[in-house]
Amino acid sequence: MYPTGTHLIVGRGLYTHHGIFVGRNRVVHYSGMGSGLHKGCIESTSLEAFLQGKNARVKTYRKVYFRGPDICRRARSRLGEDEYNLVFNNCEHFANWCATDRHTSEQVRVAKQRLGTAASSLLMHQAAKQAAEQTTKALLAQGGSAAARNMLAGQAASTTVSQVARSLTGQALAKGVVSTASGLAAAGGTSSLTAAGLGAVGFAGGTALAPALATAAVAAGAAYLVSSLWDWLTD
Repeated sequence: MYPTGTHLIVGRGLYTHHGIFVGRNRVVHYSGMGSGLHKGCIESTSLEAFLQGKNARVKTYRKVYFRGPDICRRARSRLGEDEYNLVFNNCEHFANWCATDRHTSEQVRVAKQRLGTAASSLLMHQAAKQAAEQTTKALLAQGGSAAARNMLAGQAASTTVSQVARSLTGQALAKGVVSTASGLAAAGGTSSLTAAGLGAVGFAGGTALAPALATAAVAAGAAYLVSSLWDWLTD
């Protein structure tokens, strides 16, 4: 048996359920999500009903905020409350409040953090894609000038080896092997193309992105330019 005022945690599959042991084999808890996807009020239930055949884990605190009887009194003071909210007022919020007077939920904090990371990754992916498209369009526009066409034609006619290297570069970039401008130059000999394109056009009109993202976008745009204009020049 547990000391009165103990904060109990029991697994419910993808989440954990929290309650306060108040003695006499009773647990006060927010019954919302306690037995499935449904709302419920703060109630007193038997320890067995709370555990549902699982083993409970005791939450410990570095600092003692209230004595056991005081925690039980706080828990009972909210019996019958029916304002359950998964994000703002769940069973963990309730149990932490009883023990510490702090209305917090670690599960919600971690979930928000993970969602924030996923959203940031998605935004970065979209930004990189957009930057690559803008860079490609800018370089293609530069490639429309006579000087750029002559430069590309001279590079294309240099040697059979450079043609093979250029083809391998396109394949490597498509497979994700070459992902930076320096890697592209080393593999396909396109450093002068990249430098000319950037010198005349800049990076997509000065798009404000991180340098690493800019480098990846330039590599993608340059690779697409080589492939597209090579086909155009040799038609």
